[in-house]
Amino acid sequence: ASQLSAVGLPRQVAAYAHGLATVTASVATTHFKVTAESRDLDKHSGRSLRMNSRAITLQRSRRNAAASTHEFGLIPATTWRRTVSSRRTASMQRFRVAWQRSTAAGAVSGTKEAATMVSAYLDAGPSPSKAARNILNGVGTEQYPEVEAAVEGKLPNWLSGTLLTNGGGDYSRMNHQYDGFAFVSKVRVSGGKAWGAQRFLQTKAYKEYKQTGLVRYREFYKQPEGSGIFDSIKQAFSSMAGAITDNASVAFAPMGTPPPGVKRVVMAMTETPNGQYLIDPDDVSIVQKVQYDDGVPGQLTTVHGHQLSDGQYLNLMRKFPNGGTYVIKQDPKTLRRTEVAYIPDRRPNTPSWIHDFGSTDNYVAIVEPPCYMSLQSMLFGQLAGSVTHLFMNWIPEDQVKVYLVPLNGGAVRIFSCPSFFFMHVGNCFESPDGRTLYVDLAVYDDPDILLDLTLDNLRSATVQGEGMSRSYYKRLAIPLTEDADAQLQAPQPILHAQQQQHQGSSQDPMGGYCEFPVINFKHWGKPYRYAYSHGAVRPTTQGNAISKIDVQDGTAKMWTNTGGAVGEPAFVARPGAKAEDDGVVVVPAVGADGNSFMAVLDAHSWKEIARVKLPYGTPHRFHGMWVPDNVK
Repeated sequence: ASQLSAVGLPRQVAAYAHGLATVTASVATTHFKVTAESRDLDKHSGRSLRMNSRAITLQRSRRNAAASTHEFGLIPATTWRRTVSSRRTASMQRFRVAWQRSTAAGAVSGTKEAATMVSAYLDAGPSPSKAARNILNGVGTEQYPEVEAAVEGKLPNWLSGTLLTNGGGDYSRMNHQYDGFAFVSKVRVSGGKAWGAQRFLQTKAYKEYKQTGLVRYREFYKQPEGSGIFDSIKQAFSSMAGAITDNASVAFAPMGTPPPGVKRVVMAMTETPNGQYLIDPDDVSIVQKVQYDDGVPGQLTTVHGHQLSDGQYLNLMRKFPNGGTYVIKQDPKTLRRTEVAYIPDRRPNTPSWIHDFGSTDNYVAIVEPPCYMSLQSMLFGQLAGSVTHLFMNWIPEDQVKVYLVPLNGGAVRIFSCPSFFFMHVGNCFESPDGRTLYVDLAVYDDPDILLDLTLDNLRSATVQGEGMSRSYYKRLAIPLTEDADAQLQAPQPILHAQQQQHQGSSQDPMGGYCEFPVINFKHWGKPYRYAYSHGAVRPTTQGNAISKIDVQDGTAKMWTNTGGAVGEPAFVARPGAKAEDDGVVVVPAVGADGNSFMAVLDAHSWKEIARVKLPYGTPHRFHGMWVPDNVK
């Protein structure tokens, strides 16, 4: 203990063995990697920590780690060697919190939790543990009716509503994180207590899967399955001809009118208009399928419609082949759509993949990376020949095209800028002088993140290198003046530490990862100060942290969930709030033990103030929304 204290480690930690015993131990304060050579649980050990006193050396990879012996209470007898650096790792910070909880309460449960966290860290480091991977990429268990959840800390008295999240729930026959069958999860909060429930949406795609054991419609990277090769090809052609999946597994929108007998509805969505359902957020079940008869064409849409100040929603429809992009407005109650503008595809037979876009009350900004869907690959899979990314081709020499669509009926303007890839926009707003439109987005150099998220990669216990591709929160500037140059500058980093000279260095406060950026939506389409997004403690295969980004100061803070994974955060404003960050950020997450929880973070101080611990695990969450109790 004296030797460990010499390098700045705390001297004591609580451990459980035959009751509550205090042993001399260490809590690692560093970013370290571990290789476990023995995992036998010594249930009877209450012995003090024994650690080899040889020099503690830097190890950047679990695969190369040497080891020295460590025995600790209920933690498996394991051989360790650790890396010591000046920064404290988040997983061990959580260990320390668990120890403090158990010591203060004189309870055993907190120490068991701490032991579980460390054991899970030994399994995978900061990347999702085996238990977390099994649930994130496996099959969810339905829980209905809702069950009361344990609450650690104190939920704000004013917090009353439901965090509704969407994502895949059954990955048994799937290939990619974006493939799973729609599984809706809810956490309801009221009066300082919380309840949880989760269910599969009974879509046509899911019901046919349960009846046949086959995936009958094309999902993101999953070819439709048949009883034989010819049946499979028939199913593929059927998908292209309009029989597209209705697997509404990606996001929600506060749209739709509840029928008699239903209190309220939201729309569950995927990237096809065929996959849109009104669901009851209270019993997480389908109310009715959305059917369109407004004549707006297109087989694809986005799940990121943006609401105008008049209540109308903006979105995109995509028609292919030999088609393009329709900008549409949609009534949030009747769901009727009207066309605003049309932009033909630059490569008519290979449309680009567009997942999100920017908008204000005056403009739509469509940012189109040169990542083109191969229709042959979508039909025939590997039989169609090689593609660079799943069923897409990355052609960076084409550059990014930016389409500026005035909502007053003016002509569409087209710009180009150096190639990059993105999936999500954080915000879009006009400069005070009206001369520039800014689009803030999570930017990658290329689409390799799509390869990172294959299930083979996510299920593996081995993290390649530092894990998933790097991405940064950046700002794209689009001139609004008529005499502007059509060649734009590449998006620029918003954080000071992510300027070009620092990229890839340890100075990055977000771990070189930004994804699912969200804001206080009162500021959508307007200048703003704060965004909340995924971050990373590397090496990891998935986002395991949530960052608060100060776009004014160019700084960021991270809350971390090492050994687990996080879903999209949601900001909930305190009633009567005036400051932009006066409220909480709620985060769906899976812990290192494989169980799900919802973290509640004070958005101002960026401290965890409560945790809703669910008695089950939930597969990976994509997008979600907070549904206040007073909203119908």
